[in-house]
Amino acid sequence: MRRLGWVLVLACAAGVTGCGPVVSGVQIINVNIALSAAETAGAKRAAVYEYTAAKEYLQKAREEHAYSDFWASRIYADKALDYAKRARAKAEATAGTDQSLVLPEGGAPEPPPTLIVPAP
Repeated sequence: MRRLGWVLVLACAAGVTGCGPVVSGVQIINVNIALSAAETAGAKRAAVYEYTAAKEYLQKAREEHAYSDFWASRIYADKALDYAKRARAKAEATAGTDQSLVLPEGGAPEPPPTLIVPAP
């Protein structure tokens, strides 16, 4: 009976400590998928702030995961997922409107002239 008690304690301890890397790792994968969807929707141009925030939070989540700080990794991954979803929604909302780049009349501006200085 005493042996069964120790087996249960060890099994519970293994179960509790083994979930951290799995949960944060899965969340990081979910963020990768959401960020790819946002990029496909055009979030790089339409939702620059949200897209960049998602990328940076994802990078921080990966960093914390590498340091085995799985709780912090999951928090950063959750924030990254939130921003990735916002970026996709904003990009999809602006996809219906025509927000193309408008150049002034006469086309693109001319580049400044290059100054060539002879060597002494």
